[in-house]
Amino acid sequence: FISDVTDKILPQIEDWQNRPLDEVYPILYIDAIHYSVRDNGVIRKLAAYVILGINTEGKKEVLTISVGDNESAKYWLSVMNELKNRGVKDVLIICADGLTGIKEAIAAAFPKTEYQRCNGLTLLRQTGRQLVQGLVLLVVQDQPDPLADLVPAEEGFLSRGRGPRRNHDGNP
Repeated sequence: FISDVTDKILPQIEDWQNRPLDEVYPILYIDAIHYSVRDNGVIRKLAAYVILGINTEGKKEVLTISVGDNESAKYWLSVMNELKNRGVKDVLIICADGLTGIKEAIAAAFPKTEYQRCNGLTLLRQTGRQLVQGLVLLVVQDQPDPLADLVPAEEGFLSRGRGPRRNHDGNP
């Protein structure tokens, strides 16, 4: 039964994995689902890496799911090149955990793309994490549309955290 289902669905999966993609994605998110599999009587850990794109209309789209057992710049470069071969020409931001080799692969495949390490809160101690989360919630709750006026939102955030004010040109 399982092999019959697999035989029927594999061509559809291959078509989906090879379908053409948009030329531009403002944001790509890369994350993984880790699981154990039995391979010839040996249990080993694998990861299914999911690349989720936000297209220019703001819609989410799973671009690919890549199963791998090791992370390296070479592996990630092959994944990035697969996206390019399917039509992706430009990505503004790629957001991912600190996956081994991902930063180098992004720089090689998409040199103008910004790499954003996601979930930076994990780098803070619990007390710092709670403080930052609380400050962000206060700012968001203060603003009906958080993007409508960035400067007052930033002022509110910084006055609570007593941090230095940043110019929006990237300079402190």
